This record gives sequence, structure tokens and C-alpha cells, in this order.
Amino acid sequence: MLKQRNPNAVAILAFEMIVGSGMFEWIPAWLDRARTAVWVPLTVYAAVAVVLSQIMVDLVLQGRAQRAQAVTVFDALLPPRRLAEALNGLMLLVFLINAAIILRIAVHLIKYVALPDTPVLVLVVLGMLIPLQLFFGGFDAILRYEMVLFWPTVFIGVLMLLLCLEVSDLANLLPLWPVSWRAVVRTLPEILYLLPGFLLTVVYLPSFHAAGVDARSMRRMVLRGVLAAIVLQVLNVSAVVVDFGPFEGAALNWPIVEAVRMQHGGRWAVLFLLPVLAAVSSAVNLYLYAAYRIAVFYTYTRARRMWVTGPLMAGVIALSVLPESFEQVFRYYVPVLEGIEGPLLGFLIGLWVWTKWKGGVNSG
Repeated sequence: MLKQRNPNAVAILAFEMIVGSGMFEWIPAWLDRARTAVWVPLTVYAAVAVVLSQIMVDLVLQGRAQRAQAVTVFDALLPPRRLAEALNGLMLLVFLINAAIILRIAVHLIKYVALPDTPVLVLVVLGMLIPLQLFFGGFDAILRYEMVLFWPTVFIGVLMLLLCLEVSDLANLLPLWPVSWRAVVRTLPEILYLLPGFLLTVVYLPSFHAAGVDARSMRRMVLRGVLAAIVLQVLNVSAVVVDFGPFEGAALNWPIVEAVRMQHGGRWAVLFLLPVLAAVSSAVNLYLYAAYRIAVFYTYTRARRMWVTGPLMAGVIALSVLPESFEQVFRYYVPVLEGIEGPLLGFLIGLWVWTKWKGGVNSG
């Protein structure tokens, strides 16, 4: 078993896949609809995340048992090859769109905090240099990069968030009981925006199982990673609500950055970019390499891999620079992303139900 492919790496990778970019750009939209009742959709999200994580682990274990040579669980479990190829193609598209969204939102954050006059294309191309180099090192190079950055990033980020609580007002959390349940219910579809990381699990987790990580350890470590990601999301939402309240928090594009800026005369906002950019880099790496693995799987020959990297990189760069504004990213890309992601997750859940029923029939 390769050194990096161990149970601890499973937990860290699960955390990074679920947290995503670490910019928490979804918080204002949630506060705008749910206000102080934002804890209701967060609780629903936590329950969905825990259940989905265990479903994905089950699918990975079932797929490994049935077919070793597969890039996703669709290849491993679906007899119709064309159907598996179509679903993998949709996942590749989801990964590319997610990488582009994360990269473009990170560019907006960098321009907002530190480099307002830098062209978008320059920042996007610079952001693509790290995944381009890691691609040539393979999955274990990606994994080492993720592991090395994890603890410093989490430590600095969480410490700065906790320091934001110095100027907090707990009265901003009230009322906890929703004033309008209709508004809360309208927030629930926003949960889908936080779920694409679960599609990554069906690409990455099979590598750990193939490397010898047993089923019980994988299940336990994935659950730990998901719960840690949920705790971090709750901490970020709490910092925004207690510092600004739901109304002001909903009016800010970057409430976390503004909460950090309130400390020590605003000198820490640039420092806060360090953990954010590390998280962004990790998320872009994971989405791009997942797309790369799917694309290479269908090129059949190793010699053609360099012809896969170029179009993938060019596609993400193009998708990143096309929107003219921060709002256009959400207006154009998020509906497309959710329109593909929702059916894919639904299909994965249906596939899990089918494998469970099939196993029950066979065992009987």
C-alpha cells in the first residue's frame, strides 16, 4: 500500500471534498432567505451529508467487489457500457464547471481584498499552474499536496474565525424559531449547491480501497471527514451571524472576510487569504484531476494523456474568464451545475438501492 493511501488520508480527503473552496460564498444567499433560522437548512444539510457519505462508501465497496478496473462506480456497477460512459461524461462536465466556478469566485475575492487592478485572465492562468504541475506526478502527487497543506490551512483558518468572535453579539442569533417557514423551505434547494463534493468520492475512494484500506476504516474515516466539514461550515455561519446579524450578513458578498477585517484595524484580511487560497487550490486540484482521470480512462493509451490535459485546462480557463461579473457566475453556471448534479446524485442513490435489493435477493 502506498504511504499516502491510508485511513487518515481518507478522512482528510473527505473533508476537503465536502468543504470545497472554503470561501463559503453561499452564506449570504442562505441568510437572505432563512435569516436566523439558517440553522434549519444547515441541520437538513448535515443529515443529507451524513447519509450521502455512507451511500457513496457502500457504492465504492460494491463496485470494487464486482469490477476492479473502473474509473467510477458507474463503470463498476452498470452492465450497459454506454450508460456508464454517458454518466461519467456528465460527471466530467460537473467537475469542470465546479473547477471554473471556484477559480472565478477566488479571483473575485483576490481582486476584492488585495489586487483590484489585476486582469482576471492573469489570475486564472496563475491559478492553473499548480494543477498542471501536479497532473504529471499522478494521483499520489495530488494526495501529498492535499495532505501537506491540510493542517496549516485548517489551523490558521479556524484560529482567525475564533478571533472574530471577540466582537460578537449573541443576541444576533435570535429568534431561533423560524418566523416564516415558507422562507426556510425555499432555502432547502440551496443545499444542492453544497453537494458536488460527494460526486468526487466515487472517483477517489476506489483508489484507497484498491490500495488496501479496509471497509470499516473507510466508512469511519469518511464519516469523520464529513462531520468535520459540517462543523467548519457551522462555525463560519456562526461567525457571520453573531458579528453582523442575518440582515447585514446577507448584504455582504464576503461576510467572512469582513468579519476578519473587523479585527485589528483590518490588517488581517490579506493574511486570511492564505488559508482560503490553499483551500481553493486543493478544490481546483481535486475537481480537475477527477475530470482528468475520467477523460484518460476513455483515451485507452497512456501516450495520449498529454492531449487530454490541454483541452481540460483550456476549457476551465475559458469557463472562468467568460462571466463578466460575480453575479453572472451564479446566474449562468449554477443552474446548469445543479441541473446535472441533482439527477446524478439521484441516479447514484437509485443505484445504491438497486445494489442493496439485488444483494438481498441473492443472499436469500
